[in-house]
Parts: sequence; structure tokens; C-alpha cells
Amino acid sequence: MKHILSAFGLALLVAAAAQADDVCSKPLTLHPPAAAPRAVQYALLPDLMDTTTGNAAEHYRRAAQKLRGTALTDLDQILGQWLATPLKDLPLDRVAILLKKYESAFREVDAGARCEQCDWGLTEELRRTGSDSGIDVFAHLEIGKLLALRCRYEPAEGHAQEAMRTLRIGLTLARRLGDAPSLPVAIFGSGVGSYMLTEVEEVVQQPDAPSLYWPLTDLPQPLFDLRKPMEGERIAVYGFFPGAAEMAADPNAKPWTPEQVVKAMNVLRVVGASSNRLLRTKNYVEMLLRIAARHEAAKKALIAEGRPNELVDAMPHVQVALLVALRHWDRAFDESLEGQSLPYPERLAAWSTTEAQQQEVMDDPHGPAIPLWRLHPRDGRRWFAFVAPLDRKVAALRCVEVVRLYAAGHDGKLPASLDDIKDVPIPIDPIAGRPFDYRRVGDRAFLSCTPFPGETANNFNTPTYELIFVQ
Repeated sequence: MKHILSAFGLALLVAAAAQADDVCSKPLTLHPPAAAPRAVQYALLPDLMDTTTGNAAEHYRRAAQKLRGTALTDLDQILGQWLATPLKDLPLDRVAILLKKYESAFREVDAGARCEQCDWGLTEELRRTGSDSGIDVFAHLEIGKLLALRCRYEPAEGHAQEAMRTLRIGLTLARRLGDAPSLPVAIFGSGVGSYMLTEVEEVVQQPDAPSLYWPLTDLPQPLFDLRKPMEGERIAVYGFFPGAAEMAADPNAKPWTPEQVVKAMNVLRVVGASSNRLLRTKNYVEMLLRIAARHEAAKKALIAEGRPNELVDAMPHVQVALLVALRHWDRAFDESLEGQSLPYPERLAAWSTTEAQQQEVMDDPHGPAIPLWRLHPRDGRRWFAFVAPLDRKVAALRCVEVVRLYAAGHDGKLPASLDDIKDVPIPIDPIAGRPFDYRRVGDRAFLSCTPFPGETANNFNTPTYELIFVQ
């Protein structure tokens, strides 16, 4: 049951790593952008033309192994400290020694970023066992932090263009973790993405930094699409119960053998022992009693949907209960997917309706005897609260670059309003669905946005910048 039951704790861990405590205006000292041969010369994700054949996942796994083989016991503490240290105070000699220690892991991640495809091989494992144990997410998060540190070190050493390459490697790792068919893995990927986008703030302040307006604009929208990870959750639940997917898809499915019943009961025993809070049963025995009490109603539901009466009558109690539970699971999961492709303000309205409907089902005393839907991530806004702020961060950084381009072409003067900028499209805040708040005060300007709906405002979900332009 590791896949679903660990998701909540892992997501909270990544959120804690990514978020700041308060909203404070971060000063950005900007310079005229360095000339670049092409608009996306410094693309933040690899172009297909730059890739080679191979599976990136193999390189990423080797990188994780190399990290585990050489990791310092206090690595996480050191990285946390240095990632929060201003560039001018970064102990460059010590940072260089640390980064050199992980050169072999960096080489593997670099090779992975240049691979044309990335197949983690999780889908088949989910179908067979319901587990996503094939990715060491904690090691990959540490690698993301190391890349972020390298991205800070390179500009501090006067190598802003090398930092661009590191950004591309880190964002590629983040996106590929985010595309795994597993919500926990995808959320860890968003954590890596958060670290890398924070370093964009440092890169754009370097005197020799090129314009990142078009490279940022070229990033996919959304940066992390949770459809595939959520679909992996559906597969995982079916994978917990051997033969469940085939049974649910076949209206003429035969009664289970005693061996199949034992396997299903063993899974329920594990769930009942470790997840009473989710299943809301006092113990495994209570679940069995509930299955027996609701058996006749469950049989009628299966017959009503077209299953032959004689087959349903011959099915063991747990098989009938599980078929009904899986039907409710699929319905609840479809409702969770509703609206996820809508703009964020419309998505919030859709989720509010969905959550109310699902709560009504969960509170029904005559609902399915096996309440599987309690195990799935039905609170869509909670999961999108990890990834949607990254789209807002990208849009805010694009606005910073718009202002930098304008000032470079107007003798260092910042625009009085974003409406003054006509040369390139002005990004809007994807969360609020309207322009960012911008005001000029003397020789500097302030860019901000409204608090993230339903969340405590912090620098992760509510980016705020003080812009200072230097000729």
C-alpha cells in the first residue's frame, strides 16, 4: 500500500522544503540583457535536435545511486543553509569542494537531460503491485538541491551562461519526475522545479545574463500537468488487488477462486491495520461485518448495471463488495479530474462542486462496504497548490524580464505601467486570471500578486519583487 498511503506525507515534506515563511519583497538588481544569437538560444528545456537516443531514467537512477554512495550525513542541512545564503556571502571555496564531490552524479543527470525519452518503468509495476517504489524520490530531490547550488555558484564565479545550462538540466529532471505516473513522485518533481526557478531570480541579476523572456515563455503551460500522475493513482488501486482490473472491465467476469479471495482479503487486512483513519473502520473485522451486512444491496447494484444474475450470485462476498467499491472509485476519480484543464479560477469553482458531491457519498451510511475512495487524492486543490504556484512564478519572472527589456531600450527608465510595454506580450497571473500588480516608485518598481486562494501567502505561492535597474 506504499504508493497511495505515503503520498500525503511526501507531499507535505516537499512543500515544507519549497515554501518560505512570509511574503517579503525580494530585491532584484537588473542590467541590460546580454546579446544572444537567437531568442531561445538559452532554452530552459532541451530541444529535440539537441537530444540523443536513450532512456533518461537509467541515468537518473545511476545518479541517485552515486549520490547515496557519497552523500554526507549533514548534506541536507548544508544545502539548506547555502541555498538561503546571499550570493555575496556564499563560501565559494567550500561550495566548490562539495560540488566536486558529486561530479559523477552530475554527469549522469547531464546525460539524462540529453536523452530523447524518459520511461521510469512504473506503470507495469503499478499494475502488478500498486507500488511506485522504483524511484528514489528523496535522492532525486537532493540532486535537485545540488543543481540549484551549482546554479548559484556559477554566477558567483562570473559564469552566468554556464548557469543557464545547469538550469536546463535541473528543470528537465523536474519535468521528468513530474511526468511519472505517480502523484508522490510528481510532487517531488515540482519541488526540484521550485528550487530551479528560485535560481532564475539569481541568474537574471547577473550583468552578463541574457534575456530569459522567450526561454521562460517557451516553457510548457502548465509546467507540471498532473493528469498522468493522477491516472497512475487509479492504476495503483487496481494493482493492489490482483485481477481486479480485468474483473471490473468484464461484465461476464467469473466468480473468484479461493486463492483470489485470500489475496484480496490480505490486502484489506493490511489496509485495515495501517489506514483506519482513511477507511474509517475500527479494525479489519468491522470491515468484514460491513461487507456481509451490505452484500445483498451490492449484488443488486451489480445486476442493475448488467452483470448476469447467476454469476453475481456465485461471487464471494469480498468480490461483490470490491466490484461496487471500484465502480465508486472510478466515479470519484473522474470527478477529481473534472475541470483540471480549466483556467485556475474556473478550476476552483469546479473543485468546490466536486468536493461537496464526494463528501455526500462518503457520508452515506449505505455506501460501499469497502470505501476505497477514501484512499485517493480527492482534494484536487491541495495537489494543485504544489504545482500551480510554479506557473505563477514563471509568469512573474517573465514580467521581470519584460521590465528589463523595456528599461534597456528606454535609457534605464522603468515603465510607469505594464501597459506602456508594447514590444512583447505581457504575462497575466495564471492564478488570479488578471495582470500582476505593478507600481513604480521613483527609480524602482514593485511587482506583486494576490494571495494564493485557500493557502497561507508566502514567497513560494505569492512572488513579490522590488525591481532596480542599473545601466
